[in-house]
Amino acid sequence: MGAENRSEKQELDYEPHVISVQDARSQAENISSRILDMMRIEARVTEPGPGDSICSVDPNKERMYIVRHPWAVYDVPNSTLEAAMENLRSGLPEDGWSIVKDGRANSEDRQPVIHAENDELQYTLMISWAQDRGKPQISVTLASACIKTPEGESSQGEF
Repeated sequence: MGAENRSEKQELDYEPHVISVQDARSQAENISSRILDMMRIEARVTEPGPGDSICSVDPNKERMYIVRHPWAVYDVPNSTLEAAMENLRSGLPEDGWSIVKDGRANSEDRQPVIHAENDELQYTLMISWAQDRGKPQISVTLASACIKTPEGESSQGEF
């Protein structure tokens, strides 16, 4: 491993996966689909797909990037969303996720939240249930750790 790689690993404290930007977007979409299936509810789902942006250890956008996929389920009653949260509490650990927070947000509305990490996939998951709104929903944000493009590829122009 060259000095460049050692430096990145020290700063990141992990070895980033090497995946093309398009493959990483597809991976995030597949992970989000598994999370949705885990909820075991029928609801409307927001449309935007995964996007990528700069990884802070590579400000020149040469090879490092992150993938984020925010989405939400909505148009169902709170009782259905409550069942979805319970299903996630049991399903996430079965799918390799470690739940690092299961409680209430540190905000004025104190909405229920679940935060989880998957070290093997190098993704984090933030889930919040906006139950006290006129139209309740569960918001999900899936975010990768920094990812590296394969040798000879660049993440420039992908953002």
